[in-house]
Amino acid sequence: MKKLKLLLVGLIAIVLLPLTIGAQSNEKITVHIFRGEGCGYCAAALSFFEGLEDEYGQYYELEEHEVWYDEDNANLMSNVAAYFNEEVSGVPYIIIGDKTFQGYTESYNDEIKKAIKEAYESGNFEDRVKQVQSGNTTTSNKSDDSNATTIIIIAVALVGFVALFYFARDNQVEEGEVEKEEKVVETIVEEEKKSPAKKTTTKKAPAKKSSTTKTTTKKTQTTKKAPAKTTASTKKSSSKTTKKSGK
Repeated sequence: MKKLKLLLVGLIAIVLLPLTIGAQSNEKITVHIFRGEGCGYCAAALSFFEGLEDEYGQYYELEEHEVWYDEDNANLMSNVAAYFNEEVSGVPYIIIGDKTFQGYTESYNDEIKKAIKEAYESGNFEDRVKQVQSGNTTTSNKSDDSNATTIIIIAVALVGFVALFYFARDNQVEEGEVEKEEKVVETIVEEEKKSPAKKTTTKKAPAKKSSTTKTTTKKTQTTKKAPAKTTASTKKSSSKTTKKSGK
């Protein structure tokens, strides 16, 4: 019963583990792009993000900030750059969590996709642009929540694996005991098979003695016949002698 409970705990832990991991990263992240109206590089970057919709659209949402004709957005870009200790001399300026990209070329494509995927799967994504915009540039409580979630995931995984380990070990012990019992039974059966053979061999011995006795009897009978012949010969000799004497 105890082993059954351990097995159930292990199975539940394994089932809940992927669900827990999925629960921590089910919210889309926000990718920010500061751009200028009529900027060719900005247009190329936007075209790239549009092409990501089918493959990466489930991971992120794109938020645009036009800075050439919007002073507030221009100030926001300057403040964000200051937060990252960067000097921005042009656009586009792309922000993905704690990663930034100044300008745009096709060589950035793989790095941008990697940054999006990692930010989404991390479970502790921080929207730095929103923080700067609201004046709250300190780390939010989301990191603490993420750490707690990580600890829970690790604990659940450990419980599951430990339960499965003990269950597997007990099964091995039981299998070893069964094998020993089977070997003992086989040994007993083999010994029982050998025992009747010895008894049969012992019974054959008297048969040989009986044959010897018969032979002895025959010899005895043959010995008894000898005097009879001798007597007959003697009688014949006696008769002949008598007849001769009479003549």
